[in-house]
Amino acid sequence: MSASLALSRSHPGGRSAHGTGPDPGPDILLSVVIPHRNDPGRLALCLAALAPQCGPEAEVIVIDDGSDPAPRIPGWVRLVRQAPAGAALARNRGVSLARGRILAFVDADCIPAPGFVQRVGAVPRVTAGCVTLFDEAADGSPGRRSAAQAFETALAFDQARSVRKGWGATANLVVPRAVFDAVGPFRPDVAEDVDWCRRARAKGFPVVHDPALVVAHPTRASHAALVAKWRRVTDQGFALFRERRAGRLRWALRVPLVAVGAVPDAWRVLRCPALTGPDRAAALGVVLRIRALRVVWMLGQASGGGPAPRAPQAVTHL
Repeated sequence: MSASLALSRSHPGGRSAHGTGPDPGPDILLSVVIPHRNDPGRLALCLAALAPQCGPEAEVIVIDDGSDPAPRIPGWVRLVRQAPAGAALARNRGVSLARGRILAFVDADCIPAPGFVQRVGAVPRVTAGCVTLFDEAADGSPGRRSAAQAFETALAFDQARSVRKGWGATANLVVPRAVFDAVGPFRPDVAEDVDWCRRARAKGFPVVHDPALVVAHPTRASHAALVAKWRRVTDQGFALFRERRAGRLRWALRVPLVAVGAVPDAWRVLRCPALTGPDRAAALGVVLRIRALRVVWMLGQASGGGPAPRAPQAVTHL
């Protein structure tokens, strides 16, 4: 990235925040915004991957969402702490501090590939990058894949598929600052990436997919973590539907679609080249269990229930 790309205009929000790291200065080309809570090991890997890529025209801002203790980060990264508020508000806080003409949203448990920052610097539109998957051994031994890991290897983070539906996951989402200002901030307590991307599309800013813009994300190792993820996704999806006219009825009408969705999921599992025969069998069992749980949750919500109360969760590993 050439120094000639640096800008002279500044965002007032960048000068009013309290945190550690480099002092705010004039606007630059790129800001990487990373929400974090209680996941220092993965955050360290994320920052280590970004370190050799970031020059004077790229800044990294970590918004720590109430970790205890606070993460230790290198001096070239800006750390800002806030009381626990969730991933959406953490990202909004990062945007308010960012000086970049381009905003790159990355989860703290993601590892950007070499060349990620350079690729982001050339992005002119709202862009969902590729999210590859890797396993962290469930029992500490290499070479063993849990059923949850097999499920995620086949089905998690298909950004190309999400973009065809009109949205991209904020694990790897790049947005020109001017577009973010036009669309507005992420909304909490809903599926914020789906909601934001659909608002962007309504304003004439569709999401495109860039398979060369890559981060790697760990698969969830346990069934409990997978259930917690899908409970959250279901609750956030219901929150969006509940805002619409006849929202509960529309949500109820989606239940059969969720149930029959086990068929294409199973087909994707069977075709996944990264899975062995035992992996596929384990993943198919998880497909049936997760789909059944989603049907039960959705029926409860459509019949008058709301999102289930949950303890605060980390804003990483979304």
